[in-house]
Amino acid sequence: MENTNNLKALTISLLLLLLTHQLDVLPWWGFIMPLFLFGVVINYLEWRVASFFVGFVAGFIVWTGANVYYDIQYDGLVLQKVALLFSLPKFVVFLIAGMLGGLLSGLALYSGKGLFSYQSASPVLED
Repeated sequence: MENTNNLKALTISLLLLLLTHQLDVLPWWGFIMPLFLFGVVINYLEWRVASFFVGFVAGFIVWTGANVYYDIQYDGLVLQKVALLFSLPKFVVFLIAGMLGGLLSGLALYSGKGLFSYQSASPVLED
């Protein structure tokens, strides 16, 4: 059951990220809010999900895919200049951007899931 919830959460996270990416009015960090709210929903539904991992994978896929798309769309000029600025190969720029997007997405989903914990707090010391 846990694996199916992970797959459901990954699919929903990917869809949320892709739909949020379509809105040009949002700032670059606008994809975090839907994932944060989805983390709250995951906790409310009591799904057992590896929230950071699912968010990281979804964010990595979307951000790396978006960078590949923009690289193809603009004939590689923008990412080539960024790669020259940091004196890195273009492939490493793709990976760094994907890891940053994955890290932010993973933290957003993890924070949303952990913010409203419905478990009762147990005392540390019991007599």
